[in-house]
Amino acid sequence: MLLCGSMINVMIKRARGDWQTAILESQNDRACIFASVSHEAKTILMLRT
Repeated sequence: MLLCGSMINVMIKRARGDWQTAILESQNDRACIFASVSHEAKTILMLRT
């Protein structure tokens, strides 16, 4: 994954319904995410820490 900025926590909801937690980076409050997420991932929820 190619990311930028400060670290935030995210939860990725996979197609099969389970959740995978990951730590990604964002720039300030706006996500600056250039990530190759698994093809089965449907939703990324940004959770500010």
